[in-house]
Amino acid sequence: MSWRTTRAAARLQTPSRQVAVIDLGSNSWRLVVFTFAASGPTVWWKRTDELYETVRIGAGMGETGRLTDRAINRGLETLVIFEHFCVSAGLSHDVVGGVAKATILAHRVIARTGPEL
Repeated sequence: MSWRTTRAAARLQTPSRQVAVIDLGSNSWRLVVFTFAASGPTVWWKRTDELYETVRIGAGMGETGRLTDRAINRGLETLVIFEHFCVSAGLSHDVVGGVAKATILAHRVIARTGPEL
């Protein structure tokens, strides 16, 4: 943690916490970790970690309207990497949230089958 982060936390006299967001886009997936503290109306936060993977989940979807097996496997491999990172960083499942974008949502609406991502 930087000296500014430490100083901000000390001023609030509140322990800092972490939260992570997984952003599932059609081309790239990111896991972003934020450290934050809040005391009344005063809040500070800082991006403390980020993983970025080019998944290309939508590659080939234009032909069939469905995700390809190769794209699904790339996505699952990336989620395993994200899971290992979260476990090693001490991030429990209750502080990790996800955002799925249009490609994945469209696939779920059209297919209604296959693995849950």
